[in-house]
Amino acid sequence: MKSKFSPKKISIFAAFLALSIVAFGVTSNVSAAGPKPKIDTPIINLVSATQASITLSITAPSDTGATGLPAGFSLQWVTLEAFQLGPDDLPGTADDNTWPSSDSLELCKAWFSGNANLSRYNLLPGQSVSVKVGDFLLDNGASTNCGSVLECDTTYVFRAFGHATSSEEETFSLVNVDEFNSQMDQFTGAIAAVVVPITMIILLVGGIVVMNIMLVSVTERTFEVGLRKALGATRQQILLQFLIESALLCVVGGILGLLLAIGVTALITFMLEITMTVTIGYIILSVGVSSIIGVVAGLYPAWKAARLDPIVALTQS
Repeated sequence: MKSKFSPKKISIFAAFLALSIVAFGVTSNVSAAGPKPKIDTPIINLVSATQASITLSITAPSDTGATGLPAGFSLQWVTLEAFQLGPDDLPGTADDNTWPSSDSLELCKAWFSGNANLSRYNLLPGQSVSVKVGDFLLDNGASTNCGSVLECDTTYVFRAFGHATSSEEETFSLVNVDEFNSQMDQFTGAIAAVVVPITMIILLVGGIVVMNIMLVSVTERTFEVGLRKALGATRQQILLQFLIESALLCVVGGILGLLLAIGVTALITFMLEITMTVTIGYIILSVGVSSIIGVVAGLYPAWKAARLDPIVALTQS
């Protein structure tokens, strides 16, 4: 099944994150001393995604009575296709949309022990830690049976278990990537509905400013234009000269804006650990739109310069 993830969707998402978390608890075991207390259910949040990995934030709840995740936690993930087929790998059966058995080769697992010396996976209430699935750096307390990168264009389903101590019972939480995709589509649609009209207005105002600049340039260079025409320059050559100047003026502005955008995305990536990229398609688009605005805005000033009478123009100082 094709994933809706892409670096493009991650560059528009920026610092806002939205993810639906579905929490499930396991039935309490009863012993002679009474039921064992449940440990806190880990909370999963999607931080970022690339074509080969997904970064998740695991948080220990900070509610009243929360004990955190002192023993660490485990992650499990499987492709959405395998999750929908169920353990029997057949569509339309009673076990559809359930997890494969624990010994299934399709089920990937990772363990993050909170008991290891100086382990960063021993979480107090409210504490969080980020882990990158698909590109594990196996540091102290971490291990996995699926260390390879994730498959591109594939949707995955994740769940997290809290590790139990001798007096606690394991619980787990589940994150479905499709829910994030749906919310991302709604979020980016709302952004586009607001940004596109504003961008069109800015382009219109910018074109008018460039036209005024070129009109002033033509007025100040009337003698130069008359001299060039007297020496044999044609109307087409004068027209092309001012169109090139107008286009270059806008392209330089577009490149400066592009450099600013790259700097902002790099800053967001560094500060919030959200993977954002400026793709080559957007670079070409920004330079192309800038040059088109420059040509359109420079048409009238260039036409005005091309139609100057060389005799009249030479009399201007």
